[in-house]
Amino acid sequence: MKYLNRRRLITGTALGLASLAGATFLARRYGGSGSNSLSTSSDYDQPVVPVIDAHCHISQAMHSEFRSTMDRNQVRFSISHGYWKGIDYDVATVSEIRTQYSDRYAAFYAPMWGSTDPHYLKSKEPVTVTDQFLLATLPEELQRFMKAGGASALGLKLWRDIGARVHDEHGQILQLTDPRFAPVLKTAEALGAIVSIHSCGTCQTLRDSLVARYPGIQFVYCHWGSSAGKLAELRKLLNRFPNVVLDTSPASGWPTSKGYRQQEVHDFYVEFQDRLLLGTDFVETERTECCDDLWWSCLYKSFWRYHQTSDLDFQLDDCNLGRWTGVGLSSDILKKIYWSNAYRFFRLDRVMPNLDLASGNDATVERRSSVG
Repeated sequence: MKYLNRRRLITGTALGLASLAGATFLARRYGGSGSNSLSTSSDYDQPVVPVIDAHCHISQAMHSEFRSTMDRNQVRFSISHGYWKGIDYDVATVSEIRTQYSDRYAAFYAPMWGSTDPHYLKSKEPVTVTDQFLLATLPEELQRFMKAGGASALGLKLWRDIGARVHDEHGQILQLTDPRFAPVLKTAEALGAIVSIHSCGTCQTLRDSLVARYPGIQFVYCHWGSSAGKLAELRKLLNRFPNVVLDTSPASGWPTSKGYRQQEVHDFYVEFQDRLLLGTDFVETERTECCDDLWWSCLYKSFWRYHQTSDLDFQLDDCNLGRWTGVGLSSDILKKIYWSNAYRFFRLDRVMPNLDLASGNDATVERRSSVG
């Protein structure tokens, strides 16, 4: 998850309805070059089936308003991977989802390790977590969150602050393999809670070691497992861990922007078509800071075009995300990545019963081309 004021690159003129800050930020974020090339293709206006966005960050204040944006773009359901505003906020948010929006949203709990900093995400200051918090408070908070949300509470988010700025009482950086995580992970396993992990750098090896210890927990590796440029490693990982799925939100780009040929990326999707979830990593603060509803629709269309066509080096004219190359997936695979995989993995039949495989809405968008 990245915030606008961290990622602004003042490098050119923004297009259409996007501001300069918003456009250049997203060009970098989603792996494009920031080019001003235009496209006239029109076979990606809607996804081939309704979509579950398996990774976003929609705050409590935006639950009602953002539904209209989702509806216009055939996004049926959105899953928030943390807010970092404290356990009381998270409990209130997931309680509201449970009572008012259970058929539209679900959420993960992202701990702040005892910090009360209202700007936790933007801060780079070290955070000191106590043994008491790790061994007792954190498991209790997860239980409280899961109880408050019911089927709308999905589990625990472990973010990239672990292994970076979270320290223990002795000044040591807290790592994912620290045995003091055992109580909360055992709690997660007992509750059937999913664990979402966003790790970076050397933490990826530790992440895999953690997963190996808990075969009874279902794990989501966010943002291509932070390895969009390492498909061979991802292939080994998915073959090793049947309890892991990847969300494909491109926090730092797609595999096609990391040097892989279009065919290679397409083949990876085909091979692991049952283990991949579509995610956008859209953050609603970006919407309020830089963009209007048409601009958001352009972002969604960019995702549909990436998945549904094999267009080379494209960019839409109402949002400047840089150049992308599509992977041209078949309708059968798209139904899994857009809907069925997330519906099954997150057990969304509990809040949307009898809607597997997109509720029978099979009206497909004609794709101009596909790879393979």
